[in-house]
Amino acid sequence: TALLVWLLKRGAGVLTLGLLTLLETFLRAGLQIWFARSRFPEIRRDPGSWDRGLFRSIVLYGLFAFVLTVCSRINTVAPNLVLGILGRPGDVAVYNQPLTIYMFLAEIIWALAMVFVPLASSLQEGGRADQIRALVSKGSRYCLLIAAPILFFLVVFGREFLYAWMHWRPDSEENRAGYQVLVLLCAAAVLQIGNQVPQAAILGMGRHRPLAGIYVVEACLNLVLGVALVRKYGMLGVALGGAVPAVLSNGILFPAYAARVLGIS
Repeated sequence: TALLVWLLKRGAGVLTLGLLTLLETFLRAGLQIWFARSRFPEIRRDPGSWDRGLFRSIVLYGLFAFVLTVCSRINTVAPNLVLGILGRPGDVAVYNQPLTIYMFLAEIIWALAMVFVPLASSLQEGGRADQIRALVSKGSRYCLLIAAPILFFLVVFGREFLYAWMHWRPDSEENRAGYQVLVLLCAAAVLQIGNQVPQAAILGMGRHRPLAGIYVVEACLNLVLGVALVRKYGMLGVALGGAVPAVLSNGILFPAYAARVLGIS
């Protein structure tokens, strides 16, 4: 970050910043390889140990995990895309503020839930399904416990928070619209946050292929409903277009699949 600021102050262009990002990626990957080889010296590349079945499993795992990531990004940027093309361009800036708050909270909870990916994988390898279910149950409650006070604060004091952050007067159109979007995002976040730990466990178990189909459906519905509602209801319609598929996905489809995979009745 310090190097980036230093380059910007000296008039660095987009190409320089792109090269810096690329260099950072290679440097981080090199450090990860060095750490892995020093921590696990038994890991060595052996062309004779090539396993086509294992390679296929790794590729498929990564492919469907990639689909999940892409669909998640689509669900995040779709409202801004629809507002920018079919709505009022100024609404993009207003919508982006409550969306940023929502994304910040979701990323914190997902970072906590990611701990369960290797843990679920290890427990599955040992045939300890009961422990996976117990950890998923406890982890989901803890994530909701962490998020609940924040969501309560945003719903109750959202107008004041937007005023303090963006200096939108409580009686302004921007504050009113931004608060409505914030409430809808918080309502959808309750279901999503409750599903983060089960999703991490399913990723660790390698059973996430059907999840890709669920999230593809959610992303498509998000775009279709956003386009259908933006002209009549504007920013609120776009928010509803994202909230309805999120409730369908996180409130019905995903819990049904997670219950079947994890053996939760």
